[in-house]
Amino acid sequence: MNRRRHPLSGSAVAAVLALLVGVGPPALGQTLDDRVREIASQLMCPVCEGRTVADSPSELAGQMREIIRQKLRAGESPEEIVAYFVDRYGPAALAAPARSGFGLLVWLAPAFAIAAGALFLFLRFRTDHAPAHLVGPALSSEEGRHLRRLLGEAEPEDDGVPS
Repeated sequence: MNRRRHPLSGSAVAAVLALLVGVGPPALGQTLDDRVREIASQLMCPVCEGRTVADSPSELAGQMREIIRQKLRAGESPEEIVAYFVDRYGPAALAAPARSGFGLLVWLAPAFAIAAGALFLFLRFRTDHAPAHLVGPALSSEEGRHLRRLLGEAEPEDDGVPS
């Protein structure tokens, strides 16, 4: 007897696996307005300082949102739409620096700064707590008095007891 498989069983399994690993169409569960807002939030408004196209009330930002909507309806990907605006307005149109070229340096600079700070603290902590055999021999009492005199510290009262 030959068991017949349901034709949708393979597709259903693939869809469940895609949902579990987060792979699938980006528009799944998103409305067109959500997708427009998502793309518009990646672009800076050319006429409003510090505002994204998604948050700007300007007429130009409204026109840009409408262009995004039209391009999404035409089937263009979000990357293509962002590239369209970057071609038109330059890299300053991006709300976040590109992750290539000079923009990559902007993304990596904080990590380098944190690593340099951690290295500095490690080296500083290590030298402050170095073992005595690495610091050098202790000063004799005569050397200690001479050093205090050189540093301008007051000489302790001589009470006749050797220190």
